[in-house]
Amino acid sequence: MKHSIALAAITAALALTSPAFAGTGAPTPASRQAQVQHRSTQPQTQAVEGLYRRAQQKLVDLHLYSGAVDGQRSDAFVRSLEQFQRAHNIRATGRLNSETRAALGI
Repeated sequence: MKHSIALAAITAALALTSPAFAGTGAPTPASRQAQVQHRSTQPQTQAVEGLYRRAQQKLVDLHLYSGAVDGQRSDAFVRSLEQFQRAHNIRATGRLNSETRAALGI
């Protein structure tokens, strides 16, 4: 009996504080709604593409990459990164991690 009363009290408290838990679909006052701000991922994509372009150019200069310097993560670019990483005793992941960026000087 005590457990059912406690469970009812918890359910009521959740219903008062969060309509999502209550399942009633009651609207939440605007002042209590979470303010979600969406930001574009485009600047991050441009930053990554710029980083890839710099890495591609460094690999071209080292005669390890002959593909397009376009900021795209192609198979040829990944293979070139792996080759560079092996030559510099870096774990060959094909990822442009911090150790690889430092070795490339970017």
